Amino acid sequence: MGNDGMGVIFKRKAHDLIMLVYDLTKKFPREEIYGITSQLRRAIISIMLNFVEGHARFKTGVKIQFFETAYGSCKECKYLIFFCLKERVDKPERVPRDNGPP
Repeated sequence: MGNDGMGVIFKRKAHDLIMLVYDLTKKFPREEIYGITSQLRRAIISIMLNFVEGHARFKTGVKIQFFETAYGSCKECKYLIFFCLKERVDKPERVPRDNGPP
């Protein structure tokens, strides 16, 4: 699985997403620095790191393991971003408290 176009495209898009998340989390309240901010930043970076490490492996089973971990991090980020948008974490002064189901 050399330097194929898919890997290059994925890495470029993943990097753009990482930068977007870092910009978004800069707007989070200071009290979230060790909570949602940290968790979201680690998870978003984990996507790229696991993809790159898996891409560098030679054994198919090992590649798949890293790609599955990257996929799990994608799902984690998806929920965290949903949660942040729902709770308006980036604008704490405007948080409407709707405790109903999502």
